Amino acid sequence: MSKGLTFTAKTLSTIFSPLFIPTYGIALALMTTTLYYVEAPVKWRVVLTVLGITAMLPLIAIAFLYKRGLVSDAGLNNRRERPIPYALSLLCYIGAISYLWSVHSPLWLVMFLAGGAAGLLLVFIINFWWKVSAHGAGMGGLVGMLIAIIAGSLNVWPVVGITMVVIVLCGMVGTSRLILERHTLLQVTAGVAIGFCAVFFPVHYLA
Repeated sequence: MSKGLTFTAKTLSTIFSPLFIPTYGIALALMTTTLYYVEAPVKWRVVLTVLGITAMLPLIAIAFLYKRGLVSDAGLNNRRERPIPYALSLLCYIGAISYLWSVHSPLWLVMFLAGGAAGLLLVFIINFWWKVSAHGAGMGGLVGMLIAIIAGSLNVWPVVGITMVVIVLCGMVGTSRLILERHTLLQVTAGVAIGFCAVFFPVHYLA
């Protein structure tokens, strides 16, 4: 396999790490829906807070676990080493959900993170028996949120184009996991399906 292809796959896997998906989703919601009219400083505060809780805190925790030898790979590619980091990520999701609730975010936006947490919980449980792609679940959840926004007519700007781009990126990220031999096609597909369903239905029906 060419070095360029491997580098591209690693880059996509890093940029679209499951840890960053909540932030991407919140940012897209704030830019494309009726939340667009919220004052810019408020939107920035929400995005940065979600980034800190759902990405930075887990990254610090994973780095600590890696330093202590509790995980052998910062990418958590060993299925048996995933339970503790996943449990910590779930706690961070709960913290972010509580934050969105405290700042009076719309229920459908809160359910985006709640659905993401539910998807992560399913992946966490299944992980004890079978390795599911967390990258797939994250990207599936992002697609689910955008389609729910369209279905609920929540957007103030056209988002079909953005949704198509995200769907293509979902395929690219899934392919990257295959190229890097981190997952099988079935594991990636299962992750995407779990993430999509966990986010789309609660967001759509509460929009």
